[in-house]
Amino acid sequence: MKIIEDSGFWSDLKIIRSHLEPLAIAANVTQSDFARLDVVLLTLANLFFTFSNPEIEATVRIGIHESLEKRWKKADQPVFLLAVVFNPYIRTRCFHPNSPFKLMRGLWPLVKKTFRRFFDQDPDSAFRQSFANYIAGVGSWSDEAMSLRELKELATAEKSHVNLVSLWREHDTGLDNGPNGIVKLAMRILSIVANSAGTERLFSKFGIVHTKHRNRMHHEQTRKIVLVKSDVEERHGRPAQTRNKRKFQDDESTSPHDDPDPFSSLTSNSVTTHSDSTTTGEPDQSTEEGIDEEPIPEFVDLIQGLVQEVDEVEAHGDDADEEPDPVPVDEPLTRAESLIFLSGVLDTRRN
Repeated sequence: MKIIEDSGFWSDLKIIRSHLEPLAIAANVTQSDFARLDVVLLTLANLFFTFSNPEIEATVRIGIHESLEKRWKKADQPVFLLAVVFNPYIRTRCFHPNSPFKLMRGLWPLVKKTFRRFFDQDPDSAFRQSFANYIAGVGSWSDEAMSLRELKELATAEKSHVNLVSLWREHDTGLDNGPNGIVKLAMRILSIVANSAGTERLFSKFGIVHTKHRNRMHHEQTRKIVLVKSDVEERHGRPAQTRNKRKFQDDESTSPHDDPDPFSSLTSNSVTTHSDSTTTGEPDQSTEEGIDEEPIPEFVDLIQGLVQEVDEVEAHGDDADEEPDPVPVDEPLTRAESLIFLSGVLDTRRN
């Protein structure tokens, strides 16, 4: 009761909530079925901005920024950056004014290298000209020519999102290079999902349909049932789940008529507690007077401990399993400035 009555406890709890809420939102966004690479990068940019607030404890700000920096250095940076560029609603608008990726000459090396990785050929001059027009938003790659406003209005009316892969597929002529090479590259990058949450949910639905009581069901029938269920949930949403709330009352105010289970008081815990106290003869130490209050750690000390534990786990766990640099080493990128994470790459200032 002393902790609950302490006003400092609630103020600290409010601070903890302000720190955990943006992290929880970012986790939900990046674990969704439509978490493209551009969504992930923009979510990290939003986290960088949120934890740049000078009102936040300096230890928390530094810890979050260092964690984001470490993850970004291990990411396939060219693919993430191009995912943002090939979002026609963004293109290069979100990049920092001083970033080299704001201009064509800074983006072209990334495009050239990534196109070679995916399609085992170099982009030709027609590809380069088409990409320059896309960056400038002119010609066949203008907002009007790509029907961006119309697609956005249709998605808003259906309470859905614009499928960027389908948007680019409307411009696909089937050629692998030339002006259509930009379409092939955009479709390939925007088709990448940065998590396995969708696959895990799908296998979970398979397990719900194909149970031990229906173990003779053919796998094709199971797949069709799950597809229909997933389509219904996507169109109409998941059904609301209601849970009966437990009612906690004092023993003196309860009666056998109010209790749906008159034998609920005869629990195993109560019997065990009574037998232990009678057999040992020792006094009950669960009273309030017998409990020694432990000192409550400061919030800053708690954050420092969590940051230290995360660093230790990442140092011993991720470094041994993951490659330090997923970018091919045959032609290293000149990206010294791009490693200054979101503060030097994306414009994290709010308009």
